[in-house]
Amino acid sequence: MRMIVPALTLSVLATLCGLGIAVAAADPPAPPPTPAQQAPVEPGLALIQTHCIDCHDTGFIFQARRPAKDWGDIVNEMVSRGADLDEAEIALVRAYLEKNWSLPAPAPPP
Repeated sequence: MRMIVPALTLSVLATLCGLGIAVAAADPPAPPPTPAQQAPVEPGLALIQTHCIDCHDTGFIFQARRPAKDWGDIVNEMVSRGADLDEAEIALVRAYLEKNWSLPAPAPPP
């Protein structure tokens, strides 16, 4: 009787280990989504995808987190360098970047 229990235990452990190896080898985990894949779909995104990707990859834009107050200057700088956006489009892009890609505001001092 003593030999049956260890043999059964070893058999169960071997089966479970085999299942674990099979599951681990099935499919590698998906890489985490890139910022561009996580981009909220709003009108500003379509403008960025249409007007900004001539010079920048969207991943580059969305990884460049900035304080909300800085996005307006950045968008204006890009327009001065040739980004073809009218005033309404500038406002949409700026609002989109401020809302979705800004650094968190610093906590107020105690």
